[in-house]
Amino acid sequence: MRIVFDLQSCQSPGSRTRGIGRYSLAHVRAFIEQASAHEVILVLNNSFSDAIELVQKDFADLVDPSNIRVFSALSGLFDMSAGNQWRHDASQLLYQDFIRNLKPDVFHVTSLFQGFNDAVTGIVNNHAGINSITLYDLIPFQYSESYLAGEPLQNWYFRKMQALKSADILLAISESSRQEAIEIIGLPPERVINISSAIGEHFYVSPCSHERKIELQVKFGLRDDYILYTGGIDSRKNIEGLITAYAMLPITLRDRHQLAVVCSIDSASRDRLYRFAKSAGLPACQLVLTGFVTEQELVDLYNMAKLFVFPSLHEGFGLPALESMACGIPTLVSNISSLPEVVGREDMQFDPRDPSAISHAIIETLSNPQRMADLREHGLKQVRQFSWKKTAETTLRAFENAVHEKSKQKPFFTGLSISVPDDTAQHRYPTPGPRPRLAFVSPLPPSESGIADYSAELLPELARYYDIDVITSQTEVSDRWIRGSFACHTPEWFEKNASRYERVLYHFGNSSFHSYMFGLLERIPGTVVLHDFFLSGILNYLQLSGIEPDCYAQALLRSHGYEALRAFHREVYESAKRYPANLPVLLQAQGVIVHSEHSRTLAAEFYNHGVGSDWICLPLLRIPKPLLDNATAKQRLNMQANSRITATFGFIAPTKLNIELIDAWAAVNEDKPDAYLVFVGRNSLDLYGREMLDRIEQSSARKRILITGFVSAEDYNLWLAATDVAVQLRTGSRGETSAALYDCISAGKALIYNANGSAAELPEMIARRVPDKFTLEELTQALSDLLNNTVEAEQFSQAALAYRERLSPSKVAQQYWQSIERFAFEHPLARQRQLLKQLRTLPDHTAQPSSALVELACAATQNIDYAQLPFCYIDMTCLGDELTPELQASLARLLIELPKGWRVELVQLIDGNYQILCQLACRLLDIPESNNEPLLTRTHDAWIHVERVVAATAVYARLPHIEVIQKDQLERLTPQALENWLQGLAPIVVIDN
Repeated sequence: MRIVFDLQSCQSPGSRTRGIGRYSLAHVRAFIEQASAHEVILVLNNSFSDAIELVQKDFADLVDPSNIRVFSALSGLFDMSAGNQWRHDASQLLYQDFIRNLKPDVFHVTSLFQGFNDAVTGIVNNHAGINSITLYDLIPFQYSESYLAGEPLQNWYFRKMQALKSADILLAISESSRQEAIEIIGLPPERVINISSAIGEHFYVSPCSHERKIELQVKFGLRDDYILYTGGIDSRKNIEGLITAYAMLPITLRDRHQLAVVCSIDSASRDRLYRFAKSAGLPACQLVLTGFVTEQELVDLYNMAKLFVFPSLHEGFGLPALESMACGIPTLVSNISSLPEVVGREDMQFDPRDPSAISHAIIETLSNPQRMADLREHGLKQVRQFSWKKTAETTLRAFENAVHEKSKQKPFFTGLSISVPDDTAQHRYPTPGPRPRLAFVSPLPPSESGIADYSAELLPELARYYDIDVITSQTEVSDRWIRGSFACHTPEWFEKNASRYERVLYHFGNSSFHSYMFGLLERIPGTVVLHDFFLSGILNYLQLSGIEPDCYAQALLRSHGYEALRAFHREVYESAKRYPANLPVLLQAQGVIVHSEHSRTLAAEFYNHGVGSDWICLPLLRIPKPLLDNATAKQRLNMQANSRITATFGFIAPTKLNIELIDAWAAVNEDKPDAYLVFVGRNSLDLYGREMLDRIEQSSARKRILITGFVSAEDYNLWLAATDVAVQLRTGSRGETSAALYDCISAGKALIYNANGSAAELPEMIARRVPDKFTLEELTQALSDLLNNTVEAEQFSQAALAYRERLSPSKVAQQYWQSIERFAFEHPLARQRQLLKQLRTLPDHTAQPSSALVELACAATQNIDYAQLPFCYIDMTCLGDELTPELQASLARLLIELPKGWRVELVQLIDGNYQILCQLACRLLDIPESNNEPLLTRTHDAWIHVERVVAATAVYARLPHIEVIQKDQLERLTPQALENWLQGLAPIVVIDN
């Protein structure tokens, strides 16, 4: 099981050092020790940033740091005015989304009744696991006049009561609390489990040394003998009743035994209790109010006490009574709520509403040494009935039973078991009605694009799972099947009607056929099939043609930083070769599908930090071509029957190594009149194309080297059938997958290819592989072997035919469906968009100021655990407009010489919110300026504040990775020193140049 604990109770100032915080810490620690076979995740709140490290230390020996997750809420929750309800509601939606995304089998809230003025707690709706809550008591409900003053607080409390009623199970800390839940809330008994309680091992009999005793007596004003009470001072604790009972003791007992009340206390309460004691006739020296004590001081004060009295009117459990017995102190308690089950003996109890009964119990005990010894002995035995191990074991059984019972319940909807192709465990997605409508965004035939042909083959198979409409910018679709089976719409129509579709699938490539997709993806979310990893070519075209001004420069900046932007302004075409510029598309995609692991490798190379880790790699679908036999195809092409055709398929380009193929083929076949080399595709129109023609013209076999130009699908299939040996070479792969190479495999051709990019992932047995950077001799030898050794060629042919089953359209389409559905339900952006949709429906959402909406966006962004590049922000707010030459040079160097895996940006607080200072950065680098952008922070980002911390909202201040340096230090800050700090290797160290 995956068990998620909300541990805000161990952070909140109101509970961390008190009973609930101590109980939660001990309970969860003991549970983890007993539940080693299960995964445990702890959830903390970034609003209590000071306590995060403390909790991490508490669990350092039990929980992997990656399993301590930090949730971000909005600030200012303490203000419960009507106008602030939006902040509570928005934080609750953020919280629900955060927990749901952890996919718990069990979600357990250690303290539900927090959140009115600090935490954000609750059960999680619509998740497959169970909701569980620790039930301490229902005291505020039973004493509402004292605890629930005002309608906002009452409304908040009763919403929490509804959460109790809606939870799958409650873990009560005593049988008394369990019965309250059954009787007051009306829960079935089987849903409320008594897990009891325990105390820490540091509570035990430990007499203080004489020196320690004197130290504590002096510090707190204590005598040798005192009656001890410890706990809270709210009205149900009955402190006034205890003081009244103490005042009724014989003066001789009071002179020998002070009354020590050990607890945190504010000055007003202190004054009130001292006035009450004075009115009861007590001298000032007889009542001691210690105020806050440390844990060790508490243990020592227990051990020094003569008697412990606990007159509480209502307890969920009553830990102080157990602690005092563990320290060997005779203990007296109230005879109501949970306390009788704690002490386990009737003569240790009194009626707390009757001060004379309390006083009589004290007199009877202090006056009888034998009774004192008897109570001490009983207490030490009784304590052994309680242990955190027992509580943890009971908790684990409760979780296991609840999960088992829920698994037997019939689901509300019919589910589909979907196994995704990247070895992820099966997922179940609801299919409650008609099939989803899918918008299929892609070029189609007759566009001269391999992606167009690919889409035409995928569409009929994918239509088994979706009702599909095609979105394309072209005016003509030549494929009759598509025209007859699918409605075709323009991108403009799609923008107006996008709400009709539950799913969108984009096919992205690096050519002009995909120009319209960038804007569509930005506005209409969907899954992206990334056929080409590099998108710099199409973006460069869009910018230079004026269709999308500045789009390439912006993509370079967002993908690769200012170094790439400077390279663009120096040599635009070289930058397109060097940088993929695809990060905006990757981050806007609601899931990415690629056809090779090589694309994932490129993502790690260019972006690092997990970009690509959640992609799904699917085989390149290929429908076996309806090919004629080899002899008939040659006849149709007017080729001689005895001709031996070596062919390569695809556009001619330097990356296809076409000239190298000419040289190797000529070395084998120049003097063989029946040997032909055919380039099935269009020649390049640039210098490389002319070089090709020159090389052919120089060959004595020039009449047997053919370039077909662009061919129809029918002629493409004829050449494929007529081919005896196919050769598909590639260099400088940009993540694309060669459809032509897979055509050759699917056709069962004897094939030669080099291990470049995605081709390197093919099994060697299906074709003749040469090294990525092969020599002319290696390629020549491979050609000679396959052309002259028909047995080897036939072996490769049969292996290729067997392999093509993996490329089956029906199998690949099913994997597409599985992947699209997985992304729709699980991808962080899908989750984020659903969350934003919910947030927009909140009352008063549109009335919120921009600063509140920015804070909300920051919190939502921080909660979405999505692999993105981390940023280091240098806060320029305190520097003003004057930048020294030394500072300008330092900042320029930091912007260009980036720490590995990081991006650096200059930011400034402007009109209440931070902005990224793109204009200033461009000026420092002497390149054309780019517009400033708003800043959304994330938990993995780092901040360097110059002079002092400036925070627009609490959300900025809560980021964990922060440093403050002075202006002169920034002037001398080196990129290496910055990288060492970001990698956690060293604090920021400024080195004089």
